Amino acid sequence: MKFLEPLESRILMSATPGQIAATLKQAKTDEAKISADVAAINSQLNKAAGTMKGDLSKLGVLKTDASLEGAGLAAAKAFVNSMKSDIKFYAPEFNKDAAKLVSDEKKFAKSPGNTSLQTMLRADFAAFSAISFEGINPFTFNSMAPAVDSALDAIVAANPTGTKLASDVATIKSNLATRVTKVQNDAVMFFDTDDGNLQGLFPYPN
Repeated sequence: MKFLEPLESRILMSATPGQIAATLKQAKTDEAKISADVAAINSQLNKAAGTMKGDLSKLGVLKTDASLEGAGLAAAKAFVNSMKSDIKFYAPEFNKDAAKLVSDEKKFAKSPGNTSLQTMLRADFAAFSAISFEGINPFTFNSMAPAVDSALDAIVAANPTGTKLASDVATIKSNLATRVTKVQNDAVMFFDTDDGNLQGLFPYPN
């Protein structure tokens, strides 16, 4: 038993402090990317609203801000606000659970035979995995595209002579789709890849 305990401790400490710090640092970087992505989408929506109002004005079609938003941009803004709320809630929870996992792993490394610590670590892994799954869901399974695209297409259909409007709407839809894909990919990187990388530094307690 005296031989096995030091060996088990060495296995548990296979992740160096530098590796742990680098993994946590990368997670913070990826978290910041999500916020930047959401801000970029919001900026794109504001620009889109101005473009559409200009196009409709030239066509002699009177549209208020409210009707433009009702045409789809409001749905997109609601989606952006939802993402803002999601990252504001889930990122701190992710970071808190990550910090607890690291802290408890350090305690466990000093006493690998402690059954109470083993139970605590299993709970830490479960909590970290759960918050990662919950955090990624709003970004990967929700989409503003159908509501926005159909509403914008309806405006184009109602103004068949507006060739510039049609072109601008196609660009708006493409740009928004690109930006939404980016925020979804960055959310996967933060909530899935970074989660897996951190958990991979430590063995799951038997």
